[in-house]
Amino acid sequence: MGAAYCPALYRVDDKFMCKFSESEVNPALLPCLSDYTTCPVYIRAMKAKAAEEEEGVEVTETMPVEVSPVEDIFSKLASIERDLMRLNSHWASYESATKEVLKKWLETREDVLKRLSSIDQIVQSLMNEKKELEVWREMGLISEECYEKEAKELEERVSKLEDERSRLVDYLEKLEQATDSHHKRIIVATARAEISKLKISLAKLNQLFERGEIDKETYERVRSEIEAKIKKLERLL
Repeated sequence: MGAAYCPALYRVDDKFMCKFSESEVNPALLPCLSDYTTCPVYIRAMKAKAAEEEEGVEVTETMPVEVSPVEDIFSKLASIERDLMRLNSHWASYESATKEVLKKWLETREDVLKRLSSIDQIVQSLMNEKKELEVWREMGLISEECYEKEAKELEERVSKLEDERSRLVDYLEKLEQATDSHHKRIIVATARAEISKLKISLAKLNQLFERGEIDKETYERVRSEIEAKIKKLERLL
């Protein structure tokens, strides 16, 4: 039984490559894993090969080739795929920068929360000191003048700390909201990319089973595992 995928398709790490176009391809958009004979890249390569065999001359890309409606559709798909690859490059830069900022934010956020906790403790301690001053004044252990001076200093320290606390909380809320949108984009994009890979793996698994290259028990077990992973990722979308 012949191969159910394009003979020009090969894999390098996590990337799928085409020998004909010498570039990365996405089998989910092109018929690499199905009716690859309808692919415009494959058709051009086969026509060029036939022309070379018949005429013994090299065929260049500038030679006119009649384009069928099917070829035109896949040519447009290939063009879109190239555009998406360019977007992927931009996305990779955005994703890297976003992860770096989010890492910095989480570290700083922890410092902010510790400082807020410290401020609350200090303020409580200063308020207790003021209560003690009031007791000493009532018992006549300190003069009214001394009380007023000490109380004013305590109140000023508390006021500064509360102002700092207010500014920190405002920053915390503003940056929480700002980083949350970027965080969600990264999660969704990562989940979608992983789902796409898993669906390609599922399609290849089905082909292996249909060709009788794996038994039913193995097929059902692996399929169940892949489908469970897909469902888990889909809940993040």
